[in-house]
Amino acid sequence: STKFSIEKKDRNLYIQGAEFIVEKNYNEENAAFNFNSDNIRINKLIVEDLDSFGEINKYNFKNLLQFIAFPEGYFYYNLNKEEKNSLNFINLIIQRINIPVIYKKLSNLSLSFLNEKSFFTSEIQFDNGLILVNNFETKKNSFNIILSGKINLSNQLINLNIIIRDNNEKIISIKILGNLENPNVKILSIDKIININFFMNDLSLLLEGGFENVLKNLVTNE
Repeated sequence: STKFSIEKKDRNLYIQGAEFIVEKNYNEENAAFNFNSDNIRINKLIVEDLDSFGEINKYNFKNLLQFIAFPEGYFYYNLNKEEKNSLNFINLIIQRINIPVIYKKLSNLSLSFLNEKSFFTSEIQFDNGLILVNNFETKKNSFNIILSGKINLSNQLINLNIIIRDNNEKIISIKILGNLENPNVKILSIDKIININFFMNDLSLLLEGGFENVLKNLVTNE
């Protein structure tokens, strides 16, 4: 089969070096498929070397209506040099100031996943516009992130639960709920020291202010 690329500027979506293969065994009810891609970019999120096999349960001439897939690959956040330097500087300061340990762990977590590629595995179902994330798991250093939930593309709603572990010990839970364009995010540490509730667009405004703004908010909240 021939590899292809997709560019949707209105959605900030770019797919390069993709390949979609369907294998139908007429002795069995459902068709198997494999989708792989060299590079996928959604805004600043990059997914590389994606490989996803699965099973098609229902389809028509235009769309896959029901299927289950098991994507795996590498992801990272496309930071420029200035953003990387800011991230490292923030982590250095946080590790040295007198704040609860959970803040230091959260900073190390951010540095690990934002600054480097991370391998992930997952199990995802699609059912007529409803995306069910049965499992998404990634590990980096001592940290482990597990995500599950659903995304309804028909009414543009999202409901995700994220568990963060450090050395196999649960330290933080995150709930993302609401409209896809600007969902509410709740972050709660097990020790209750971190208890943050904000909308996703608020986070974007915070990060636009640079590391001085991040440190100011951290110290103010503490």
